Amino acid sequence: MDFFRYPKFLLLMILVDVILVMLLYFAYLRKKTLIKKIVQAKLLDKLIPSETKNLRKIKMIVFISAISFVFISWALPQWGVEFTSSTTKAGQVVIAVDTSLSMLVEDIKPSRIENSKTMFKVLINRLSGYRTGIIAFSDRAYVQCPITTDEDALKYFISQLYAGMLPTQGTSISAPLNLASELLSKYPGQKALILLTDGEAHDKSEIKNALENAKKSGVVIFTVGIGNPDGGLIPIGGGSFKMDEKGNPVVSRLDEETLIELAAQTGGAYIRYSDVQTVSDELAGQLKNLTKTQWQGKVRQVYKNRYQIPLFIAILLLLLELIVPERKFKLWKE
Repeated sequence: MDFFRYPKFLLLMILVDVILVMLLYFAYLRKKTLIKKIVQAKLLDKLIPSETKNLRKIKMIVFISAISFVFISWALPQWGVEFTSSTTKAGQVVIAVDTSLSMLVEDIKPSRIENSKTMFKVLINRLSGYRTGIIAFSDRAYVQCPITTDEDALKYFISQLYAGMLPTQGTSISAPLNLASELLSKYPGQKALILLTDGEAHDKSEIKNALENAKKSGVVIFTVGIGNPDGGLIPIGGGSFKMDEKGNPVVSRLDEETLIELAAQTGGAYIRYSDVQTVSDELAGQLKNLTKTQWQGKVRQVYKNRYQIPLFIAILLLLLELIVPERKFKLWKE
């Protein structure tokens, strides 16, 4: 624990006190020199008795002490702890990224998956008012990053995505829909799912039920279709490409029909991937239209500010400096 939040003001206090002492001392010497020129030395003690000199010293010490306590107050002394929690408005978003082998296709250079990662990193910079989670999916869906407001964590988990990272291959659209609905169901109001894929779903018969689950959970789906309708070959390393059972190269094409339908059914929007900036701008603009909800932030332990104490002492000392006379006085005559 730091006893002072802004200790630099203590250094400034020392500097100011030294300057004040020097100025007051030089003012005292100059005043003394001028008085000696006007008044004879033997009359000086009668005009300025010793008790007056002592009272002036006391007033000077009290004044400098008051200034010191002002700086101590500015340094914000703190001790004791209290627990605080914040309530704020936020939106909830889940990003689902296709990590099937078809995302290796290079119809969008350098590849579909690399474009996806770069675009989402840019988008995360614009999601400061949102709680965001990440799902990776192929034939099944897995939570890559739980819903959080930590932008650095989100970017890290985005950077760890790669095509073929999951144990089962193929592309399931219903899997990320069901998982996103489950993650977002506990939050009130509108929520968003950003689903990025080339759209080649192998489970079209299951998408209808997954879509109903999303609607019940209040999830608005924004779909991003990445790839080219003409498609491209799927590289598997060493200059080779993925082959089907007959030995023919597999061509992965962008299938937009399902993605357009998903977005339309939930009041979202479909975006065909063009470039990083355009797509991230479009998604950020779409998310602004969603209603944000109140949520309780984490309880934090903070130290109690005690600046009032030294400030109160400073005021008392300044009042004392004004009240203390420069001459000794009596309440009644003897």
